[in-house]
Amino acid sequence: MNKERTLLFFLSTLLVFIFPLRVYPLTVEELVSQLDKEYSTFQDIQMEFTQRISSDVFESKRQFEGEIYIKNPDKFRIESPQQTIVANGEYIWVYSRENKQVTKRRFDPANGILLPYRYLSSFKDDYIARLDKDEQIKKRWCYKLVLTPKEENSFVSKMILWVDKEALLTLKLKYWDLNNNEITLLFKNIKIDPNIDVSKFTFEIPAGVELLDLSR
Repeated sequence: MNKERTLLFFLSTLLVFIFPLRVYPLTVEELVSQLDKEYSTFQDIQMEFTQRISSDVFESKRQFEGEIYIKNPDKFRIESPQQTIVANGEYIWVYSRENKQVTKRRFDPANGILLPYRYLSSFKDDYIARLDKDEQIKKRWCYKLVLTPKEENSFVSKMILWVDKEALLTLKLKYWDLNNNEITLLFKNIKIDPNIDVSKFTFEIPAGVELLDLSR
């Protein structure tokens, strides 16, 4: 459940910050305002990501790579070696390759899944945003946006985004959760509006995999 929640939080954050902006904001107020204005302009997004998890529980860092497909406003697919998460706006499937099991639920945005418009609408109320000193990510100068939640019991205790100053795409994201896990995500090969087929967002259960249907 924790792995699923981590990936879903990553997705909700990614939906807000990954798409290109049309203006080069110089202040945090301009950046947040532009995000609020532009989030709905894309149709779909496809990209590759690398996720690194550092925790006091593990002696070494864990790392895996994957792909993500998003179709605005409520369809997405996250592919990784460990699991696949698919949502079509009505249902969400979580497939664990290790357990050979698929869990199917009703897609409920109010139950821990933050859609782009819901997140943006509460962004200014839920987080304190500030711009830190610019940094380079893979030789690209980036805005460094630091977000601190106003609520003490927020799932995320702190989040940092590195936004390419030229292309205005998020190249790196890092956050710390309530368990003090440090999650870092690097993005590459980002494609805006690649016209992803809608069939990508319906999960086909592999042969020999158990279905746990909680959608009824």
